[in-house]
Amino acid sequence: MVSDKPQPNQPKRPQPPATVKPDASRPRKVITVSGGGSSGGHSGNGSNQPPIPSPWLKPENPPQPHSEASFVEYLRWMRSPSSEYKDPTKVQLLQMAQEGANYSTRLQQLTQRTQLIAQNTFKVQCPWRIRVGGHRGPESILLPAFDALGMPYIPSSTLRGLARTQAIREIIRQQNIKWEDAEKQIAPWFGSLDAKNKSDRSGKVVFLDAYPMPNQNILAVDMANNIWQWEDNSPKYSPNPNPFFSLEKPLFVIGLRLTSGCQDEQILEKVKQWLIAGLQAGV
Repeated sequence: MVSDKPQPNQPKRPQPPATVKPDASRPRKVITVSGGGSSGGHSGNGSNQPPIPSPWLKPENPPQPHSEASFVEYLRWMRSPSSEYKDPTKVQLLQMAQEGANYSTRLQQLTQRTQLIAQNTFKVQCPWRIRVGGHRGPESILLPAFDALGMPYIPSSTLRGLARTQAIREIIRQQNIKWEDAEKQIAPWFGSLDAKNKSDRSGKVVFLDAYPMPNQNILAVDMANNIWQWEDNSPKYSPNPNPFFSLEKPLFVIGLRLTSGCQDEQILEKVKQWLIAGLQAGV
């Protein structure tokens, strides 16, 4: 592991002024991650100065995670958060994970498992990109929802909450009642500890985790940029780009099944309709 910090006399990467807008007609810059171990910086001003190397991606000790490993494996090469190389290194690692990851085998197993377990399955596709849940990972990278093995998915709790909320909203719209009263009416489908009937105190439908169909290009790098900060009771312009992963046009396999104590297929179909309507409205 190469961890030597760069010398103070090394040239710093030039930063473009905040007021300059990018030229849409120019080709997009691609960060290279092989060869000289560059951090993606450029010399600028037409000079022949070499790009500043990232101290954690040098060619003598490059990261070599397995292609089927979770992309979080790539983040183990990140180090000091105070270094000027932090952001370029972060982008490089995200690009390496995007281009090198291959989840096809594992996702095929997971989607087949859903189809075998569920009584009712259907597929839904996001028309653009989606990021479900998530948390802050190493170096404050925004990570989407990944399971214990690092596979992207929509948790079953998210799907259940979506269908439940859609059911409540439809009942409120149809009967013009309060939210609390609508919650009591959906107990026969989703359960409620306050239900009068004991049979309605637990849900009737099991929601399975939803995994995307195998696709090598499912990961996409996005950017969140908080450009305004408050200072002395006034807004201050200060770009703060933060790269993160999303899923690009994923096709999810969603599975539902009745609990062991329920055999009513109409309940399953009704919950499916609510879930589809909720997904169409947006997660």
